[in-house]
Amino acid sequence: MKACITSILFFLCFGLCAQRQARPKLYTSKITTSNDTITGALHECTDSTIAIVEMKLAKSSVRPTYHEIEVIPVTDLIHIKIRRTGAIGRAVLTLGAIGGLTGMIIGLAGRPEDDIYAIEPFSSGYYAISGALIGGAIGGALGVVMGSGSKKFNINRQLYAYQNHKAELSKYLYKPNY
Repeated sequence: MKACITSILFFLCFGLCAQRQARPKLYTSKITTSNDTITGALHECTDSTIAIVEMKLAKSSVRPTYHEIEVIPVTDLIHIKIRRTGAIGRAVLTLGAIGGLTGMIIGLAGRPEDDIYAIEPFSSGYYAISGALIGGAIGGALGVVMGSGSKKFNINRQLYAYQNHKAELSKYLYKPNY
């Protein structure tokens, strides 16, 4: 039984790695200006402005019109925070599943033999379920911590600070498949 579960886990890991999607990566940008905070996807970085598109349009891969793009001058920027869209959910699901399967295997393998002092011994299913729940909870908590990371660019309304970060910001531009 243990060998069967281990082999299923082994093949499942390779199956999850093979399911790559062809759509482009999408990053959520939170731009803090001197007046307010704007959330969306970076569309364009020019020498003196940043263009941002609503996340709703970016997720649907629709070509934005001129009226749907918000252009922000660099002299208004305080800082930009960028993180991968859906990173928290992906990390929670992945690490929760890995933790649950690992906890289940440890629960099955670490089950004590028949204890002569036990009043009512538990079955091996009880140890597997409790190990899976504990491992899944720990894996999910680690997924929240790992998936919530973001990158911050401090501009402070200075053009030379923006020019220093412009090459790195261009990696996070919204590039849809039209």
